[in-house]
Amino acid sequence: MSEDPTQNMDGSRSFEERVFNELRAINLRLTNLEERVDKRLQETRPIWEAVQEKLERLERKFDRLNEKFDLVTSDLYDMRANYKSLSKRLNDLEDARS
Repeated sequence: MSEDPTQNMDGSRSFEERVFNELRAINLRLTNLEERVDKRLQETRPIWEAVQEKLERLERKFDRLNEKFDLVTSDLYDMRANYKSLSKRLNDLEDARS
């Protein structure tokens, strides 16, 4: 059994030809796959852009809400300070009357 098993594979073409044919087939499949991916990206790009735009709008709305919340918090602290001041003045007046 001194046969070379590689000789029985495909006697009509050389090893190099078979390798190059396989590489061409792989290259063709890769090219087809790239074209499909590019097509899919073109189809989904408008959707993605719309999502990004909506996210930016939401971010701007949250920024405005944060500004309003800061104002409400500031007003609350001012009202609390005024309440304490008025409460102290009222207590002082009541103490002066007694």
